[in-house]
Amino acid sequence: MTRKATDQNCPASWGERLKILPVLLPVLGVFVTGLMVLAWFMPAFLALALLAPGMHITQWQRAEGTLWHGRARYVRLSNGVNLAPLAWILPRHALLGEARLQGVWQPWGVRFSGRVCHPFSKEATWRTVHLQANLVNLKHFFQYARLKLYGKVDISIVDAQLAGIWPVKFHAIAQWKQAAVSQGKQRLPLGTFRLQADSAKGVLHLKLSDEALSPLQATGTASIGPLAWHYRVVLKPRKHDPVLTRYLTGLGPLSPDGTLILHDRGTFIPRFMSGQRP
Repeated sequence: MTRKATDQNCPASWGERLKILPVLLPVLGVFVTGLMVLAWFMPAFLALALLAPGMHITQWQRAEGTLWHGRARYVRLSNGVNLAPLAWILPRHALLGEARLQGVWQPWGVRFSGRVCHPFSKEATWRTVHLQANLVNLKHFFQYARLKLYGKVDISIVDAQLAGIWPVKFHAIAQWKQAAVSQGKQRLPLGTFRLQADSAKGVLHLKLSDEALSPLQATGTASIGPLAWHYRVVLKPRKHDPVLTRYLTGLGPLSPDGTLILHDRGTFIPRFMSGQRP
């Protein structure tokens, strides 16, 4: 009697469980097919929701297209930068780790394009990123230094992995073409300059050079770390140029041969922590 009662309260045998499979398999097949169809025709606003963690997107408007090929008229990042418009192309293997993006940073008109690996992760890695900007559109950033800069800036980021906003891994090359500054009421041409950036052990290293025919010779190095920074830049007119020499004089004292050396260093540690008196 005790054994019969126990058998009646036991779960169904494996044989009885297998009888359920003919019912479960079609349901599972319909469910998987539905997910595939949803992913294939997924609307653009869902794509932005998936991209939001890796790109730090907080707000978007007027998303059009699909997950795989779409655009948004307005996208806002967590740091306040506006992207308008933002377009993306996701190959079918993007879910495994890669997406291509392109857009314009407004209101500065900075055009960008590039690939992001693991776009749905908070630790996204950017590769082959290209940015183009006209410095006339960025005058807001230089007005406090009373600088009027002209020319076009092209930036190529070969590889960038960020921890928050700090580059853990970074390799990029920037060019300032047709560089010029305002000297009085006239525009003073400087030439073309190249800046190479690399990171090692959490420190960003910069190297400055000029094109051989630039009116202004420029060389320099800089390092920026989590705790401290320093730079050294050497500027000199390539040939006798009174206007350019006068401009350099306004930046600092010149050596007898007309060379200007700018250098400084500092720390990001507050004074009360470094032991210095305010």
